[in-house]
Order: sequence, then C-alpha cells, then structure tokens
Amino acid sequence: MKERPAAAPQIDARLLDRLLESDAAVSAYALSLELGLSNKQLQRELDRLAAAGCELDRRPHEGVRLARCGLGVWVDYLRWKMPGSGQRIVEVYSQTGSTQDAARRLAEHHGQSADGAVVLADHQTAGRGRLGRRWHAPAGTCVLMSRVCCGKADHTHLSADRLVFATSVALAEALEAMAGSASVKVMIRWPNDLLVDDRKIGGILVEAFRLGPKLMAAVVGVGINVTLRPDMMPDDEPGLAQTVTSLAMHGCELPRVAVAARCIAAIDHAVREDDVAAMLDSWRARSVLLGRRVRLRHDERQIVGDVVDLDPRDGLIVRMEGGELVHLPADRTTLVQGKGRRA
Repeated sequence: MKERPAAAPQIDARLLDRLLESDAAVSAYALSLELGLSNKQLQRELDRLAAAGCELDRRPHEGVRLARCGLGVWVDYLRWKMPGSGQRIVEVYSQTGSTQDAARRLAEHHGQSADGAVVLADHQTAGRGRLGRRWHAPAGTCVLMSRVCCGKADHTHLSADRLVFATSVALAEALEAMAGSASVKVMIRWPNDLLVDDRKIGGILVEAFRLGPKLMAAVVGVGINVTLRPDMMPDDEPGLAQTVTSLAMHGCELPRVAVAARCIAAIDHAVREDDVAAMLDSWRARSVLLGRRVRLRHDERQIVGDVVDLDPRDGLIVRMEGGELVHLPADRTTLVQGKGRRA
C-alpha cells in the first residue's frame, strides 16, 4: 500500500530556495527585501512552510534558518525548479512499493502527456535494481526517483542502453558539482553504478516498454545516497556496508530536495543531449572497466574478454579471447568480475 504526503498549503518556492542555499540564519529584513514581501507576508509564507513539514529555527534577532525540509514542500519546489513545470507531472510519496512502478503507471495512463513526469519517494518497500536485485535505502537517506520518457517507437533516444549511458555521465558530473570538492571523483561501473573511491554512491535502472504500435516509453530510475551511512545497512547482508558511500560521507551536507532538483536537471539534460561524442569521451574518462579484462554473464552465456568501448545503442563492446568483438546490451548482461588487468 502506498501513502501520499498530506496535502500542504502552496508555498513560496523562492523563499524555500533562499533558505535551502544558506547554512546560516537569514535575517527577516534581508528575506523581505530580496523577495519583495512585507514582514506580515513573510511571516505568513514561513507559516506555510512550517505547515508543509519544514522545521524552521526562527529567532527574532538572528533571522530564520531551515533545519529540515519536509516532504510537503517537494512538489511545489520541484515544479518551480523544473523547466516546463506547468505541463509536467510531479508526484512525491512518503512510501511506495517502487517509484519505477508508479512512473510506469503514469506512462500507461497518460501516454505521451506523461513525458517528463517525475515520481519521488521518501521510502520504497520494494525498491529494485537491475535484474531484480534489491535496492537498500533506509527512509530519509536517499533520493529515490523515476523519470518518464515518451516518444515515437523508432526514437533512438529512448533505447535503454543510451539512456543508462547518458544518465550515468550526466549524474556523475552533477554529483561532482554538488560535492564542490576536487577530491570527489565520480566513476562509472558499467552499466549502472556510480562510484566514489570504489564505493557505490548511486545507481541507475532504465526500463523501456511499448505503449502502443507507434509509441515507446522508458522509465529512468535513480537512487542517490545523500545521508546514508554504512551502519544503516541491514545486518542480514554482511559486507554490504563496506561497498556504499554517500554525499554526506564526503562532506556534502545538502537537503535531499536540493539533490533531487539537481538530479532531475541532469536527467533532463541526458535525455536531450545530442553530442554523443562528448558524452562518450566523458564516459571513457570515468569508466572503471575500460581496458580491463572482465567476466560477464550475457543471457545464459559466460563471456570473458577485454572492454574495448561502449556503443550508446548496443551496450558494452568486448573483445573476446579469440579476437571476436561482441556488443553486450545492459538489460541482458551482468558483470561477474571486473577488476582484472588492463588489456
């Protein structure tokens, strides 16, 4: 059963944005001046933020500081941040089975009108990764979202491999920008893992399907670890704690709604980007597998070879031991081992 956040009064997204970007308290006078609000109007807007679940530290002589951003403001804020927000569907759940399933339902119900729709959740009870694997994300620690893409059935931009590839590059660049530190280098482990210091900070799941004879849809699912810590990992999967990291673990203390806004912008860019050559160059520079000997499982077949390159439409290009080049699509291939010598 999925639960929607309680309806909240419409908020002034400009005010929330100003509070989100400041770690310290902002004076009421400065807020009123910047936003063109009287003191009475400002207090009313602050009350609306509080009613929507935001925790505000309001001190008469020091100003206002946002202590916590409630889920009740996410829809209004993200609509304000996203281009074309007047036409885009945004849904935020306190809990749902999977944002992928919720986004697919939107696509199946609205068809082409669902293009650009975004579904986010504070917690998933049945979150999944590739090939049915479980996605671990304790409530309140991650950005969990899915974005709908719709287009003509022959639209090459909607191929699952292209979307995984483009999204991984765009999110890697966005995460580095958010971290704001030269020491944070986001690498890509094909097909869908984002790594920092060889630990997973994010993952991508793309599921493509037909909506009719002439219409195609794809749902781009993203999970980004924001405040997750290793001690939050389940005890029944020993070793998992040593494989994860988060923005907070690298000194980046950002509210999840701000991270979500940056991720949506990155995915929007990835969906539209036509400069495949530039994206490939970025992917090659970030790939932890390029030039390495790997063992993969494709369908029921084991493949051992050296990673040569990536084809945006057809997946990883691997040179097998006999010299044959094979293309391995992400939706039917999984990495078994990928830390061998460089070719």
